[in-house]
Amino acid sequence: MANKTPLSKYQIIVNAIKKDIGDGILRPGDPLPSENYMSQSYGISRMTVRKALAVLINETYIHSVQGKGHFVSKPDFTHFDINFKTHDDQDFEHKLLSVDIIDMSDDLRIRMQNFTQKKIIEVKQRIFNNGEIVGYDITYLHYNPKEPVLEKEFHYINIDENAATGEKIKKHVTLAVLSSDEHISSILEVEIGFPIIQIEATARNEVSQIIRYGKSYFKGNAFKIRGQ
Repeated sequence: MANKTPLSKYQIIVNAIKKDIGDGILRPGDPLPSENYMSQSYGISRMTVRKALAVLINETYIHSVQGKGHFVSKPDFTHFDINFKTHDDQDFEHKLLSVDIIDMSDDLRIRMQNFTQKKIIEVKQRIFNNGEIVGYDITYLHYNPKEPVLEKEFHYINIDENAATGEKIKKHVTLAVLSSDEHISSILEVEIGFPIIQIEATARNEVSQIIRYGKSYFKGNAFKIRGQ
């Protein structure tokens, strides 16, 4: 059996606070210990503590009040876990538009929990169903500068290669109904303002590390969500 990747120091804090919230030790409105206290308790730097807090804020477990500290947030009952299945009549095909190594923005740095690297891989694809353009996907993957050969093989990249290894992948998905802007309309070949469904997804491995993040945009009349 392959050895699991050890958790980073900030992820240990994230998991510990999540557990305290889940067990009811920390309740909505309760304050978190100060950055100094957590730094001394875990024997880590305040910068590492801030990384953990940024992740918890991004995942809505806690919120920050200027001048007062960090507090446990009230649970959001508008979010649910959903299992997605592809039906036999949906034959999705992805066609690569571009793959680039880009600068890591502050937003992506938090979403990918990558606070050290300056670059990230951006993959853009069109999605077809039975030959018709139905969607547009942007996926971000961690960039390893020690593997330059990857840059030569971008057109053969398999975004789901981690799942193919048998590793258990957990995805968090957020849905939104939007009106297409000029950029999305040009890619999906629809009029500006056409209704689209945005699917924002984060994938984590078995040790809760984020392996990819992305957004997909589907034509509103070409995509159906079924619940059971």
